[in-house]
Amino acid sequence: MTDNGPPSAILAAAQARPEAAAPEDRLLKLRKMVAEGRHLQLRKEWLESKLKETNQAIEEMTFKTLPDFFDEARVPSISVEGEGDEPGFEAVSMPYYRANIASDWDQERRASAFAYLAEQGAEDLIKTDVIVAFPRGEHDAAKQFAEYAETETGQSVSVKEGVAWATLTSWLKESVEKHGFVPDLEKIGGQVGRQVKIKPLKGK
Repeated sequence: MTDNGPPSAILAAAQARPEAAAPEDRLLKLRKMVAEGRHLQLRKEWLESKLKETNQAIEEMTFKTLPDFFDEARVPSISVEGEGDEPGFEAVSMPYYRANIASDWDQERRASAFAYLAEQGAEDLIKTDVIVAFPRGEHDAAKQFAEYAETETGQSVSVKEGVAWATLTSWLKESVEKHGFVPDLEKIGGQVGRQVKIKPLKGK
């Protein structure tokens, strides 16, 4: 048998087993280290659950609770002076828009959304990619197709459409604020509402 070099040595080391049991003090230390590792895993899970709860609470406060109170008080913003180590901050109530034709929507729903944009005269928002699939061993043919776009090759061609969420959101905002038109929000994965942004006071 020929020597395969370092990989064989690594494999042998990986397959090796201690010939004798470890001393009790080492086993005790190992158990403590394993327990510490498990404790860290549990703490991570707890922190992640708390982070999720906190994010949900922030979303409720930002998009529901605070906007409702600002509307009741009929004020657009409010500032709070700093206290102790905490800096001053300002809370501003403002419109909120977001729209996104998500990539994980099924094909029928995505096609319906793009058709709706076209009906609204917004087809220029849609980015279209033409994807051509070449089998293995057809590298040269693929290069030629890319260079000359020879549709007569008979290769399989698929069309992928998409709209950047920021572009779609801008269109939604303009539709509402400039033209007084609210598009079909369900069609475009849209949201229209109010939010309150909290930010540090300038110069504080």
